Amino acid sequence: MPLSIDGSEDWNAIRCSPIAANPGQPGEPCTAEGNQWSGIDDCDANTMCWVTNPDTNEGVCVAFCSWFGGEPCGEAFECQAQPGELMLPLCAPVCDPTAPGCPPDMGCFPGGASFTCQPAARARAPVGSPCPDPTACGAGALCAFGLDCGQAPGEGCCSAVCDTTAPDPCPIPAACTPWFGAGGPASWAHVGYCAG
Repeated sequence: MPLSIDGSEDWNAIRCSPIAANPGQPGEPCTAEGNQWSGIDDCDANTMCWVTNPDTNEGVCVAFCSWFGGEPCGEAFECQAQPGELMLPLCAPVCDPTAPGCPPDMGCFPGGASFTCQPAARARAPVGSPCPDPTACGAGALCAFGLDCGQAPGEGCCSAVCDTTAPDPCPIPAACTPWFGAGGPASWAHVGYCAG
C-alpha cells in the first residue's frame, strides 16, 4: 500500500498492510486508518481507499492499474497517474465536465485523453483565479493554460466550463474554446472552456 513516511501530504513509499475482514470493493465506501497517508484502510487487495473527505478519512475504494497491461480498468474507468512522488496509477471514474455526476468531495478534472472524477482541493478556486494544478478549481471550472489571470509561472487560470455545441455558452466577449483543440478525441469535442 502507498503511504507517506515523512508526514508530507504525498505518497512516497510502499508498505505491506493487512486486509480487512470484510474488505470494500472498487466503488464502495471506505475509511483510512489514522489519515489518508497511513497506508492502512478497509479496502480489498489491489485496491486502496481514495480519501475524499480528509476530516473523516472517508472515501471510495479504487483499484490500482498499470499502463503496461495486465491490470486494466473496467468500463467507465481510466487509469490515471496521481500527482506526487510515486505517480500512483489508479482506476478513476470517467466523467463529463458539462454534467459531472462525481461523488461528493470529488470534481471532474482533465487527465490524459479524457476527464475523470478526482478528489477536489479543500479550498477550490473560483473562475478567474490562478490554479497551480488541475484539481484546484471549483465546480464548473477547468484549470486552463495560456490565459492571463495574474498567475505565477507554470500556473493556469480557472475558466468556466462550456459546451461547444450550445448557442452562446460564454458571456461576451469570451468564446467557448474546445478543451482538446483540433484533432482531439471526438467523444470530448463538446467540452470547452470560456476564454477571451
